[in-house]
Amino acid sequence: MLGTVVHDADGVESDHRTARGLGLLSAETHLGPQKRLAHARGRVLDHGFGCWRGLAGVAIEGYEIHVGRTHVELSNRPFMEIDGSPEGSVAADLPVAGTHLHGMFERPEPRHTLLRELAQSRGFEWALEAAPRSDPYDVLADVIEETVRLDGLRIPSPAAVRCL
Repeated sequence: MLGTVVHDADGVESDHRTARGLGLLSAETHLGPQKRLAHARGRVLDHGFGCWRGLAGVAIEGYEIHVGRTHVELSNRPFMEIDGSPEGSVAADLPVAGTHLHGMFERPEPRHTLLRELAQSRGFEWALEAAPRSDPYDVLADVIEETVRLDGLRIPSPAAVRCL
């Protein structure tokens, strides 16, 4: 979708055999009947572009889920390396990177690294809070416990509850 065109010759996703992409990356996607679903690990490559450059060398982990293949122009720089092979693409002139890897920002290191890089690009510092915030549900439970008289609630016995 980030590339120039998506081909769906077998009608895997729709009745449209070809659709224009967003044109943000020089890549073409060819959908096919084979679905890839796999856990993947790798690292972000040092491509030197925009907010993504701060992630160079950071270990990433997630899962690939896609049908078909994406063909990236040789002039594009790959975004990351998974199992020794290049994966994805990064734009040299836009803050855009594309990959088949999902969930890579669920781990703290890549997420925090990207947040710091984005903050620096806007002229301020971002740092992780020294102490993590309390779970909002725990805070809510504490407020309810402190303010509501639970002993005043009458809870009917199971025998008294009837289904209509």
